Amino acid sequence: MIRDRDLPPLLEKILRSYFSVLTDDEKARLLSDLASRPDLAGLTGPEIVGVALNTLGVTGRKIAQVLSVHKGLLPERYRNSLLGSKDRARDINKSVAFDILADRVDRIDRESSPRFGDPSVGDELDALAVKALPDVSLPARGRLLRQVRYLLNEGKRRLSRIESIGTELGSGSIKVAYKLTLDDGKVWVAKIRVPGAQEGVQREFEILNTVVDNLEDVLRDDAGLEAAQARQILDEVRGLVASEMRFQDEAAKESAMVERLGRRSWLARKLAGGEPFVPRPHPLYVDEDVLLEEFAPAVRFADLPRRSMIGPSQARIARLAAAESVFSMVYDDWLEPDPHAGNRMARRAGWLDRLRTKLVLIDLGQGHAQKIERLKPFLKSALALEGGDAASATSHLIGILNVPRGKDADVRAAVEGGFASAQTDGLMERLMSGLLAAETAGALVRPEYASLQKTFLHLTDEYAPLLPRNFLVSAMERALAARILRDRAMSPASLAKLSWKRLIRGRAAVSRELEAVIDRL
Repeated sequence: MIRDRDLPPLLEKILRSYFSVLTDDEKARLLSDLASRPDLAGLTGPEIVGVALNTLGVTGRKIAQVLSVHKGLLPERYRNSLLGSKDRARDINKSVAFDILADRVDRIDRESSPRFGDPSVGDELDALAVKALPDVSLPARGRLLRQVRYLLNEGKRRLSRIESIGTELGSGSIKVAYKLTLDDGKVWVAKIRVPGAQEGVQREFEILNTVVDNLEDVLRDDAGLEAAQARQILDEVRGLVASEMRFQDEAAKESAMVERLGRRSWLARKLAGGEPFVPRPHPLYVDEDVLLEEFAPAVRFADLPRRSMIGPSQARIARLAAAESVFSMVYDDWLEPDPHAGNRMARRAGWLDRLRTKLVLIDLGQGHAQKIERLKPFLKSALALEGGDAASATSHLIGILNVPRGKDADVRAAVEGGFASAQTDGLMERLMSGLLAAETAGALVRPEYASLQKTFLHLTDEYAPLLPRNFLVSAMERALAARILRDRAMSPASLAKLSWKRLIRGRAAVSRELEAVIDRL
């Protein structure tokens, strides 16, 4: 299938390791999906490898993600292929169960039957469902068909296509999802609950453990990494897979977002990463086994119109979401139902006014809240940069990196170069530029900071066009102020005096004082 004599040994061993774990049925299904796609015919070696790796379940996708993020592990053309093949792989995973234009002659007599999708013709819908809904029981299929037929009759609409778009893990079950396209262009998505989520999760972790155990030696021998660096990369893969498979957590996060954003569920799903479709606020039909929703195409949050709509503007929503994301890094660690004196002071000072519900961290790679200790290096580096002290900022940032032996000077120079290359951007963008530059010099972010780096990269990428300059750093400072009050590191009067000084003279004027306070927390 892959005719590429220049395939890097690292990728070849990953693919061989993965295929060695799969059963014969799983291999046959995977190869059939890949080989049946006509759009793969013109792909070159790197592209087809990228598509193949992204198609290998959750573990394969997360390995591809980690290899594409860390520079130096693969040749640049293969790294670019992994970055660019996500959409193509997603199309392959959504195997088309029934294409009416291609299969109609085999299923239905073209000359004698009315147009497919006529609500009055039940046989065609039933015949379509037999082929398009193979994974669900007859009772569930019957309930879905009755509801679809009712909705088609009610709106005098026609159905033109049904596609399988994969499975969605739920608490104790798997929901098999199908996309139903109407002839007026609208899209319905039907989810049918079937038992067996736990089995799917266990199988994915079996594959993960076997593949990852085989990869440590490969990363050391073929990528030239030290043992600690290899283990860190594999820990990232484990964490990303565990986060995606922790389906109960994901459901809770999504519910929190929907609640936080006032039932604007299309936006909540977008923030939760629900691509390529996001739901309208109301479902068409729900019962214990079947969920039918109307969907609309997704867009990047930053590409949404900036003009005001009914309710808050997009920029306002972006500011609230980003700020409360940063706040939750601190608050999730200590906010309690019965707040003690520090919490009450923070509430009186107004720091918690916007914390009506704790918004989960957007796209937090490993799914756990950050403690204030993890924010300290970023805050210190930001303060030093604001004060014009790039050397101190570099020292603080290097503290969260695993630097290869003998490369201290190269990494330091790379970080300072990253700061300089983003001179005109905000503080957080400059910090992320410094970290990415450090990776090109061979340094890797330590595992406990990896998910935090990913969060900041996501926030700066998605929200930067909508946020004021240095908004994320200011949000961290406000969260820090609440923590200062909670720990009584300063009196409320001293903190107020420092805040006024910062407001009048700028962040650089108080950077040394704030750094000393951070060290006391």
